[in-house]
Amino acid sequence: MRGHDGVINLLGAAPAVNGFVTAGYDRMLRIWGISSPQAEPTTVAASTPFVDDLAMVQSPATLYASGITSNAVGIWDIGQGITPRSFARMAAANVTSLAAAASGALVATGSSDGVIQLWENNSDTLIGTLSGHHGQINGLAFSPDGTLLASAGDDNTVRLWDTNTLQEIGAITEHSAPVLAAAFSPDGSQLASTGRDGQVLVWETGTLVSVRRFSANSDGFSSVAFSGDGRQLAAGGLDKLIYLWDMADPDAAPHLLRGHTNEVNTILFPNGQSRLVSASADRSLRLWSAGSSRKRFHSAKNLSESFSHRKVPGCAARD
Repeated sequence: MRGHDGVINLLGAAPAVNGFVTAGYDRMLRIWGISSPQAEPTTVAASTPFVDDLAMVQSPATLYASGITSNAVGIWDIGQGITPRSFARMAAANVTSLAAAASGALVATGSSDGVIQLWENNSDTLIGTLSGHHGQINGLAFSPDGTLLASAGDDNTVRLWDTNTLQEIGAITEHSAPVLAAAFSPDGSQLASTGRDGQVLVWETGTLVSVRRFSANSDGFSSVAFSGDGRQLAAGGLDKLIYLWDMADPDAAPHLLRGHTNEVNTILFPNGQSRLVSASADRSLRLWSAGSSRKRFHSAKNLSESFSHRKVPGCAARD
């Protein structure tokens, strides 16, 4: 039995369980443990017909999910069982992106009208609103220390925000098409961005100076992620491939990971690990293992074809 009865459109890190979360068109969220990938994942039912983004924080263990057809965020406490609780609605537009700081203190939501809102995790209190984008917010990412927030938008820009002052630090305008994703390096010194223009750009966080430009895919990329040690950069391609670059040898051709038969929707190095997880429109979820060389990456497991699942009672998200 497949893990999801439909396209798997999202992956999110799940530090609270040392694993990751997946979301599918079947309105289900599944929580997997990376240390025991053959174990049966926990299944949570979402209230929205399409989960557009998700995030989990470690302390307190909390799972967030947003749907593009809704202006609310579903939230579950994971510590003692799985308990749903409400989250404030956004008044103006639907939530299209979501991110949580590693510390668990902050949650950010982005909407279809270009507005970003910053929330306090423990109380669900709105801290402030960030405005600057013109068009939908496609991706959000906190820096490892939570002091910075990067936003990727339909207006072809990436914007960097100070989470303490709620001020925009600067904007990256070198993309020529909508930017779909951004990711910080493990030490927070670099920021990678990518989207429909087929470029992966890497920036120095302190100066927003471009230090790397990878152009390898005319179809564009859906997602980008640094490995746990920061030595490798991966991007999920809309051409069914995963591209892997060695940051120590940026002029070398990317190593291509093949196996998916449809576009790669999202990729992730869970919780700072060297193993890579990918989810695709082909309804498969793949775990890639790695040795000391980037060329030793191979598909270790197609997780979506191996497990039956249990649905946890009483876990529908509340609006």
